[in-house]
Amino acid sequence: MLTAFCQRLGIRLIHSTVYHPQTNGKLERAFRDDMNEFYHQHEKWLFNDLRRALPAYVTYRNQVRGHYALRGHPAVTRLREQHFFALPAVLDQLERYAWCNRGYTKVGDNGRLRLNGRKVYIYPRLSGQTLRLYETLDGLEAEDEEGKCYLLRHYRTEIRPPLGSVKDPTRSYCFRRRYTSGRVGFFPAVTTQEVTGKPGERDVATMQSSP
Repeated sequence: MLTAFCQRLGIRLIHSTVYHPQTNGKLERAFRDDMNEFYHQHEKWLFNDLRRALPAYVTYRNQVRGHYALRGHPAVTRLREQHFFALPAVLDQLERYAWCNRGYTKVGDNGRLRLNGRKVYIYPRLSGQTLRLYETLDGLEAEDEEGKCYLLRHYRTEIRPPLGSVKDPTRSYCFRRRYTSGRVGFFPAVTTQEVTGKPGERDVATMQSSP
């Protein structure tokens, strides 16, 4: 999902070398700063206390604290840069760009499905239909042949959980109707040169370059 998320936002995903923290120096420096400026400010590391204090620190870290690489400006400066990916229409719904295709599945009799060995149900009227599945931050989203969406929550924690964490393998789950998809995406921007180079496709290209 991370790879798809980065591709939709035009982010180049670069992997650091395993067991070589020097190749990920900025993140290691951020860990050191967070340790000194947040964690070490608490005499005892109590989960609830840290969780309550964390939002205020994150606000300070991103919107107030200056960074050498940004010439003393806070990290939020990067998000405020005026280019296509920093438009409010994109920033306000970043989480909706995090989704990935999970293939297809066919609905059995009485709306029954089988996902990762678990019993799952959807509306019986969809029996016999083939659903297209997408994993989102909200759960597993299914799209029927009419384009209607359904959501199965707790997909990553109970349907596709970490190995050995399933508490009740006999439990069944249900998709619920979702009237607005949790997914969003956009086509990469098209330059004027690309548009004019393909006669008859100007309207299509212009539409695709819109957010």
